[in-house]
Amino acid sequence: ALKRLRGLIWEGQGKWKELVEFLDREILAAQNRNDKPNLKDFYTKRADANYALAKYNEALFDYLRLRLVYEGDAAQKAKVQCRTGSCFMELKGTDWITRAERELVQAKLASVDPWSKEAGALLKKLEELKGAAPKPAAAPGTTAAPAATTAAKPAGTAAAAPAATAAAAKPAGTAAPAAK
Repeated sequence: ALKRLRGLIWEGQGKWKELVEFLDREILAAQNRNDKPNLKDFYTKRADANYALAKYNEALFDYLRLRLVYEGDAAQKAKVQCRTGSCFMELKGTDWITRAERELVQAKLASVDPWSKEAGALLKKLEELKGAAPKPAAAPGTTAAPAATTAAKPAGTAAAAPAATAAAAKPAGTAAPAAK
């Protein structure tokens, strides 16, 4: 009981590093006892503490573990999805935009405050990050087509090949170089 009180004090004081070290020991002990109810709380608190320490990789592992545990609890599931999406945004790993967006959309759709509001704010930030991502450079001697041009094509039509695009941009009466 005294150990748990110490953990609560560290949490209340924002002593996240001490709390993570304490929870690492408590999780190991709870695993050895097969104490599932306490494990859920310990993993949640450790994930939140690592998130507060900006240790997003460690937090992400615990949040991903908790996604299954909180399936029936809408508020906790929304929090876990929101934080999972935020961790993906911070880590910027493989397919991070897709993964973050999926988690944040699900959290926002849960309509559980404050997590749906936080998810909405993070989705806006994600859109800004996607817009700020470097665009592929145009090949030398060509001009890049605006994104709206390719997006406006009707479904089922193929995008023009670069040579065809360059040929279309030439004045009438001049031929594009022949393909080899």
